Amino acid sequence: MTSLELASPSALWLLLLAAPIVALHLYRGRLRTIEVPCLALWERLLATQARTSGFRSLRNLLLLLFNLAALAGLVVALGDPRPRTPAVTPHDWALLLDTSLSMRARDCESGDRWSAAVAAVRTFLAALPASDRVLLVSCGTSVRAAGPHPPDSEPLATFVAGLAPGGVEAPLERALALARALLPAAEHPQFIFFSDGAAVSGLAEFVRAPDHGFVCLGSRTDHLALLDVDVDRLWGSPRALAFARARNFGRYPREALLTVRAGERVVSSRKLSFGPGQELTTTLEIPAEVGDRAVVELGDPDFFDEDRRAYLALPPFRRPRVLVVAEREPDPFLVPILGALRNALDADGSGVTRPDGLAQALAAVGPDDVVVYDGVSPSRPLPPGNYLFLGSAGEYLPVRPSTAVEKPVVWRWSVEPGLFRPIAVDSLRIGRSLVAAPGAGERALIECPQGALAVFGQRDKVSYAWLGFRLSDSNFPLLVAFPLFVKGLFAWFAGERDWVFEECYSLGAPIRPRVALPEDASSVTIIDESDPRRRWQVPVIRRGFEFWGADRPGFYRVEAGGLAWRTGVNFASAAESDLAPRKDLAHPPPPLPRAPVTAAEPWRLYLACAAVAALLAEWLLFHRTRE
Repeated sequence: MTSLELASPSALWLLLLAAPIVALHLYRGRLRTIEVPCLALWERLLATQARTSGFRSLRNLLLLLFNLAALAGLVVALGDPRPRTPAVTPHDWALLLDTSLSMRARDCESGDRWSAAVAAVRTFLAALPASDRVLLVSCGTSVRAAGPHPPDSEPLATFVAGLAPGGVEAPLERALALARALLPAAEHPQFIFFSDGAAVSGLAEFVRAPDHGFVCLGSRTDHLALLDVDVDRLWGSPRALAFARARNFGRYPREALLTVRAGERVVSSRKLSFGPGQELTTTLEIPAEVGDRAVVELGDPDFFDEDRRAYLALPPFRRPRVLVVAEREPDPFLVPILGALRNALDADGSGVTRPDGLAQALAAVGPDDVVVYDGVSPSRPLPPGNYLFLGSAGEYLPVRPSTAVEKPVVWRWSVEPGLFRPIAVDSLRIGRSLVAAPGAGERALIECPQGALAVFGQRDKVSYAWLGFRLSDSNFPLLVAFPLFVKGLFAWFAGERDWVFEECYSLGAPIRPRVALPEDASSVTIIDESDPRRRWQVPVIRRGFEFWGADRPGFYRVEAGGLAWRTGVNFASAAESDLAPRKDLAHPPPPLPRAPVTAAEPWRLYLACAAVAALLAEWLLFHRTRE
């Protein structure tokens, strides 16, 4: 026999109406005293009571039972009795959602891949029995989880609504490890991964497991993408150069226009022709009027914009003045060098002075200018600024020369990216030079067995480079390394070292300063300029910090005290830009467990009819008017 259960057990509270029914019945059946003047009437009434007193008691009881039966039938009918559903064994599910940036590709009928993934997750949750438990795990830059909860619980819906694609990878192994840690007691949990398969390591091994499913999103494969963008502003030049690397991920030849924009204005462009799967590298000039930022774009808008646009923060443009201090005429090699750099210098503000006129000349020197001591030594403490010493010594020199060496043999040179490119100077010949030992915060550029022949460093806001010899005492100006050294040194002096951050970072890489921040900076504020509500406060530790929160491309502003810088963050991920969905690995989820369906019977109708029948019988037996 099939057992029944109430779909709405709260209807049983209506049985409390039995109390007023019983109270009314007792009140109606109570005997009342009636005064009448006729004795014959009393005799007739007493005789009737004597004959019917037993039957009347039974009749009153039946009346009460009929009313209670009608009430019970109506209440149970409102409770909607149904056959009891056989119990279903609860299951545990772990749903992994790919939140990498490629899920923003708009190649699905319902919109982008992320919207399709969210819709698939919600459909899956709606189909699960209420007794199951579900764990949701985001698989992206941050791996987070919610649950386990019932499939229709509010925390799961809130968790899904709070996710958004960002980052350049989907760390499936980390997401699986977190899911297994949060479901330790589950017996044979089911794992379902909702993703496009881009930049997912270990996906093939994942789908081989019998309790793993892979729902693949996406439909298109042909795509052009920017893989790398960099910028270089030549020292002393208002123009800058943008270096871009792009790739065709499609199977057919493509043509695209690579442009540089300043706001809405295109300032430079170049047409690129790609073969199937070909990668190209090109250079674009950025004119001076662009300002402090530029955007590089590849081709017309397509279904994935994040890797066809790159953001570049341009270093500041500076043209320093150069003041040469010499006893007589400056070094003959120094004058033509400065003449060759004329376009990169403030020629009108540059000049030559003798030591006796130095005090007056220094009054016009700014913190970005350069002072060259050619064979002479400073006679007073150095004010903040940039200094080049050629064969100098003395009390106020930042470097402490120890001795002089005749014809030193160069045996080591530093490969310093900012000052000394990897070019050999083993052919350097020097007649006579001072040598020094590098101190704290100093680097040796050129060394001989007796010590350093060239040193550079920074101390108390004084930036300096020291050569132990004059240019005319060596063949250094005749070597290929010399113009590169001068260019790098003057660029360092011109302020490139003060450009604290890279011009652009790759998405997923930490934003960190290249040099020490100001001493009074205890924290920095980082603002996403595309959405000023997205801002972060990062503490400064040892005049530096690392920020990992840039999870989408764009310009980011860094504020420390009263100073502010801007940097760009770009997609630059070949693995994520290959948007071909991994349909070959698609593995549908296992069929959901379902309780056997029992044929429904109209129990509610039966009970309602029985209640009506009880009321009809009660009326026929007790309330029908008798003639």
